[in-house]
Amino acid sequence: MLLADLRVEPGIVLEEKIGEGQHREVFRSGNLAVKILKPFRLKQRWLRTVRLPLQIYIQTKYAIEDFNQHEQENYWRLAGFIPRDSSTLFNRIYWAGYYEGQSISISDLVLNDDGSFAKSLAKSGVILDTKFWNGLDEIETLLLSRKMFFIGINDDNVLVQTKNGVQQPVLVDYKWLGREAYPCQFWLRWEIGLRRKLKSKFQRMRDLYKPR
Repeated sequence: MLLADLRVEPGIVLEEKIGEGQHREVFRSGNLAVKILKPFRLKQRWLRTVRLPLQIYIQTKYAIEDFNQHEQENYWRLAGFIPRDSSTLFNRIYWAGYYEGQSISISDLVLNDDGSFAKSLAKSGVILDTKFWNGLDEIETLLLSRKMFFIGINDDNVLVQTKNGVQQPVLVDYKWLGREAYPCQFWLRWEIGLRRKLKSKFQRMRDLYKPR
C-alpha cells in the first residue's frame, strides 16, 4: 500500500509529504498533520549499512512501546498546564494509534496567515520580531515551572508561525520527556541536571537566532 493512499478515517486522507525527521515522515491532510513512523532505521555496521526495524530499535534503546502514542501521552500531561492564552504556542495532538500496522499521529497543521507552512526556526534564520522571543520565553518558563523537561527541543521542532501579522514560536515535538533521549547521561537523573539541559537548549536558540 502506498502511503499516499492511506486513509485513517473518513475525511483523513494523505495529500502530500511536507517533511520528515529522524524517526517519522509528515503528511498533510487538510488542516491536519499526519506523522507516520518510518519502518526502518539505517545503521552503520562494520563496512555496510543495515536496516533495523525502527519500532523494535526504539523499544530496545528507549523502552518506549509505541513512539507516537508515547508522544501523545506526554502532550496530554502538558496540556493540563497550558494557560488558554498560551495554547497557540503548543501544537495540539488529537490522536495516536495504529492503522494497518503503521504507527501514526494526527495533530494540527501549523499554517501562516497566507496559508503557507510555518518553517522551523532552523530554516527561518534570525528572527527580528521581539514577540517571537517573548513567546519562546513563555514556553521555557511554563516547562520549567511544571517540571515538563522536554529536552529534545531544538531549532528543528520549534516552528515560526506568522499569525495576525505577528511571528510566534510553536512547539511541535513532545517525544522526549526527562532523560529519555539521553539514557546514558547519568546526571539527567536529577532535576538540577534536567533544568540545566532544558535551559541550555533554549539559550542555544537565542544565541543562534536572536539579534544581539
